[in-house]
Amino acid sequence: MSQDNVASAAAVDTNLPYLPKEMSFFFRTKKQKNELGEEVEVKRPTVKLNVPVITIDGLVALLNEGNGTKIAGLLSVLEDVIYKQAKEQVDEDESITQDKLDVNKLTLDYILSLPPSSRSSNAPTDEQWKLFEADYPATMAPVQPERTIEQINLARDLFLKKLTPVKDKPPMLNVLKSYIALWFTHTKQQEELATVFEYINQRADALIAQPPKVLTLDAI
Repeated sequence: MSQDNVASAAAVDTNLPYLPKEMSFFFRTKKQKNELGEEVEVKRPTVKLNVPVITIDGLVALLNEGNGTKIAGLLSVLEDVIYKQAKEQVDEDESITQDKLDVNKLTLDYILSLPPSSRSSNAPTDEQWKLFEADYPATMAPVQPERTIEQINLARDLFLKKLTPVKDKPPMLNVLKSYIALWFTHTKQQEELATVFEYINQRADALIAQPPKVLTLDAI
């Protein structure tokens, strides 16, 4: 291919409104009976598909089109991203008020600067949390025989609460971080629950990195 043809092809590619991106779709393990009436575990294989994802050029074209309905839909998508980030603050503070809401962390500039796995928009789905709720104790009971099921469930519940009850306790966060790593090493559902592991691991790192809060007389 000549240099002119290469340049021409590059120009066409950069002007595409959508480009394919490979995405993986995971499925839960289910129990069902086989032909002999025996209960067995079956799992649909992971499906990988090239899904069209909008590009900068596609976004600019959409805005320049001036279609109010489409622009409103785009703003709604962005609003949902901000809502999920705000909900994270609400979940962490049961006494939150308008004055305590950190609006500086709700701008797109801030949200888009976060690592992908730390954004609330990339948080696990309700279905993934439910799957984790059942899988964690089932996986950890044989892995940690020295711990009671109550202890294992308590750790699980702290993960489900996104570590908020222990957010100011770095030693406990470090222990829980080791537990979640141990669980992920042994779970049979790594593909389905990778998002949960990444979310909890990143959140633990972020909480551990926070400087300790020191109350002064000015604070009261």
